[in-house]
Amino acid sequence: MRDLLDIEQALLGQILACPNLIDKLVIVPELFDNSDLRAIFTTIEVIRAKCLHVDLVSVGDELSRQGRSDLVVVAANLEVIGSTANAPFYAEQLRERLRRNGITCALREGLDALRDENKSAAELWDNITASGTSAVCLAFEPSIPTISNVLLDYLIDLKNRVKQNRRGLSDSISLGIFELDALLGPIRGGELVVVAGRPGCGKTALVLQTAIHVAVDLKKPTAFFSLEMRREEVLDRLLAFEGVAQVGQIRGGYLLDEQLSDAMSRTETLSQAPLSIYDGSTNIELLRSRIRREKAVGGLSLVVVDYLGLLDMGSGGKTPRWERVGEITRVLKLLAIELNVTILLAVQLNREGDGIIPTLGMLRDSGSIEQDADRVLLLHPCENKDSNVDRQITAILAKNRHGRTGKVELRFCGHHIRFYGGETA
Repeated sequence: MRDLLDIEQALLGQILACPNLIDKLVIVPELFDNSDLRAIFTTIEVIRAKCLHVDLVSVGDELSRQGRSDLVVVAANLEVIGSTANAPFYAEQLRERLRRNGITCALREGLDALRDENKSAAELWDNITASGTSAVCLAFEPSIPTISNVLLDYLIDLKNRVKQNRRGLSDSISLGIFELDALLGPIRGGELVVVAGRPGCGKTALVLQTAIHVAVDLKKPTAFFSLEMRREEVLDRLLAFEGVAQVGQIRGGYLLDEQLSDAMSRTETLSQAPLSIYDGSTNIELLRSRIRREKAVGGLSLVVVDYLGLLDMGSGGKTPRWERVGEITRVLKLLAIELNVTILLAVQLNREGDGIIPTLGMLRDSGSIEQDADRVLLLHPCENKDSNVDRQITAILAKNRHGRTGKVELRFCGHHIRFYGGETA
């Protein structure tokens, strides 16, 4: 491979011969490490900004005007180097160097930040991963997004989606309840989906059931963040959901030999699923860091956070709670887009939602939840609130950025912490 200095010289010579390459390849001064070559490139940009013709004469005049006559000879030697056919390759080689330098800088800054004892390990790691991600994405410049370019990429993606769907390999996810999935439609990466309800309405049960369906049935990598229950309690619910025994029997250890054998068999099956379970208190920095790690290590399709109200928001100084909640939902939405994952977020409704049909205005702490979410599903108990018996729950799709709204009637089995479908309304 040619030396990078030679590549800088070759690319700059091609730019002198064809200045439009700057726009076509989105060339920026930072691609040139050599200060002399960068100065010549900057001079070319100055000439173009004046709407003058770029050639060796105009470049020489401008360099002399800037007091850099010493670079005129350097520019003259560049004019005969190479053909413009190799310009895209040369530009990409220089971008790759820029990305590598960015990663090195991010790691160096991370090491320097370790000396700051006021920063937590989670904050430090999040800063390093964010800087590293930015460095990797650095200088990636797609073609100009004209409708023709966009449609070409879109049609390729659409054909792939159709092909995958016909093979049963869709890249979208579902909740695993037929009637509810028919209302919601396919859920794709980049979406923030909110499941909201008052305590005891089955928020945790529904998001956990979704996590099991996506990881076990669809075999898509899933991360479940339980801020309300310990990991062991989540596993108790998993076994109850799988029908081993009632959740109360599992929690108390009241299992017959055949039930214990069934539990062992079920756990062996569950252990093969691409499902990670996190428990304990966490803040948005640690949550974001863990999600990024999951995506980098094993890929990730679904993130479940149960639930927003228990996410550590810090003291926040004089910042109102609603504003801090709004910032968290914005971070989660942007993270979903950045990593192309679906984030399923459980949220509590205000007390005013007791006993009446809930609305979007009852989302607790912040109106930003409603704004940032792609879909909002509100759970409303229709009858007996005793979670240990079967009861009817109305799931109201109050917001759907990608389709219609509506509601479905679900049946909730408290003994097995499981939802079953009803009829679409």
